[in-house]
Amino acid sequence: MNISKFFEEHYVTSTIAFLAVIVSASQIWIASIDKNKELELAKLKNDVEFKQKQVQFDRSWKYQMTEFMAKNKDSIFSDDIKIRENMKKIMLVSFPPEITRPIFDNLSKVVDQEYKDEWLQAKNVSKRIGEPTAYIHIVDGFPEEILDLIADTIAEGDVSFSTNDEYVDKSLTDGDVRYFNVSDKEDAENILQGMEQTACSAGYDMSLQLLPLINNNDRNIPGTIEVWLTPESVKKISKNNDPCL
Repeated sequence: MNISKFFEEHYVTSTIAFLAVIVSASQIWIASIDKNKELELAKLKNDVEFKQKQVQFDRSWKYQMTEFMAKNKDSIFSDDIKIRENMKKIMLVSFPPEITRPIFDNLSKVVDQEYKDEWLQAKNVSKRIGEPTAYIHIVDGFPEEILDLIADTIAEGDVSFSTNDEYVDKSLTDGDVRYFNVSDKEDAENILQGMEQTACSAGYDMSLQLLPLINNNDRNIPGTIEVWLTPESVKKISKNNDPCL
């Protein structure tokens, strides 16, 4: 036996096998990088599209408000209180609160002192109108202790809540918070965080998805948010662990 040749052949064979493993691992690693890049690009694209829609939304309403005020400036600054009141009501029902609030605030600063309080009151009305409403939908089997805690806490804050009296089909959701207008994203995020913290206080780990449905033209009225709660979206935390850390 030629020992030198034997080791040479085995060395070459093992080296090839080793290199094959490295190549295979490299391919998996590269595929993983590609997948991560794909996910990052998809997220970036969604963020960009969201910001673009938000800019378009704001720009469109601001333009319409500017046009409205230009056409109705004589009525807005009229000395007749009935005419001014009609203008306020038209503005309140025709434009989103995030558009009317700063307008009313600015008007209160430029009108005569005797009219200032009127526009400040209109601003407060606009603020109340702008409070979002969160509709809670529940799948049968969701822990009652979390619901009890939610019921005790939802009266706090600037969001009003309405609960569906009937259970919803579990096929409709995996557990999420939905919003339909770009202006409601921040409120939806706060509601999601609040729900998860409430569940945490009850000893549960809750995981809800934030679901933007801003392309739904039939439901994109500002101020509407939906919370969908399922048994699968929560899990009981061991007593040995602090659930709210």
